[in-house]
Amino acid sequence: MKTTYYFSTISWLLSMTVLFTLHSCNKYLDREPLSNVTPQEYLNTEADLAAYTIGRYAFPSHSGWGLGTFANDNGTDNQVTSSYSTRWVPGEWRVPSSGGEWDFTQIRQLNYFLEQVLPKWKNGKVAGNSGNITHYVGEAYFLRAYEYFNKVQALGDFPIIRNTLKDNMEELTAASVRQPRNMVVRFILSDLDSAITLLNDVAPDGKNRISKKAALLFKSRVGLFEGSWLKYHKGTAFVPGGTGWPGAKSHPNFSINIDNEINYFLEQSMTAAAQVADAVELVGNTKDDGYNSSSNPYFKMFGDENLNGYSEVLLWRSYSMPLGITHAVNHYMNRNGGNSGYSRGLVENFTMKNGLPIYASNAGYAGDDSISLVKKKSG
Repeated sequence: MKTTYYFSTISWLLSMTVLFTLHSCNKYLDREPLSNVTPQEYLNTEADLAAYTIGRYAFPSHSGWGLGTFANDNGTDNQVTSSYSTRWVPGEWRVPSSGGEWDFTQIRQLNYFLEQVLPKWKNGKVAGNSGNITHYVGEAYFLRAYEYFNKVQALGDFPIIRNTLKDNMEELTAASVRQPRNMVVRFILSDLDSAITLLNDVAPDGKNRISKKAALLFKSRVGLFEGSWLKYHKGTAFVPGGTGWPGAKSHPNFSINIDNEINYFLEQSMTAAAQVADAVELVGNTKDDGYNSSSNPYFKMFGDENLNGYSEVLLWRSYSMPLGITHAVNHYMNRNGGNSGYSRGLVENFTMKNGLPIYASNAGYAGDDSISLVKKKSG
């Protein structure tokens, strides 16, 4: 009896040890990954929001040791390079059918941010400075508007997607219907209005981040672009409701008062622009010798290493030697060439010092037999 009792006790102890070990093991394994941030643990603090939105800044600023964005005019009437541009070759300038502007990565990431953050923000669940938190929410609205504006410029009609979508073919197909471009731009302006309401006048990191005035300026450009597009393409296939408009198949009952839309967008542009122009003082141009003096604030602004002190600069990217972002960028083509140059047509579009065009009889144009004559001032 004693022996039996002894072995029973040992069995019980072994069983309890195994259960305790398994329980401890499960508890040890059931932890959040130490090397990754999980969705539940992210976007809960001011720092999380700041890092997420700055990571979505996809502006085409200059980078590297070349012309960068300053080469965008190559192949136009204004700027030329040694190689030819295919944009004027019939059949070579085509609307992409996938990738490029059809990429939804940025839109999805911003939709995810707004889905996750808005409920927490409204309920005061995001830790940190409340003013900065509100600002970063405004940045997300601005960045989504910016991304959609790129789509409209490249593709015209475009799907409006406000939330993240599941990997479901039926849902994705329904959401992928391209909406009339004027409705997309109205959606953009709505996002910008939200951004303008939420953004600070002075961003947390100064002028290297989006501000309220930067959003107002961008809104004026969006309105001007769309109002002008509708005005000068009215009645064509490039405008909703125009002859041959491809969207008629997806929107058979669509109707539009094109003149009202034109006025709406242009009025939105003028109102937003006025708010910036009335509030921002232009940098003084002392002119000095006319163009080349470091004592002229306006001249110095184009090559200064720190643009924070210039009132009319609303948003800029800090210079960085490792990235090739230096204060020489603005005159890189003039000093280094970059296999590009301004066309004669562009140069001749400029007026003489007296304001007259070069072909005016009393303009004082010295002629174009040499570069020195072309550069010679009148009067």
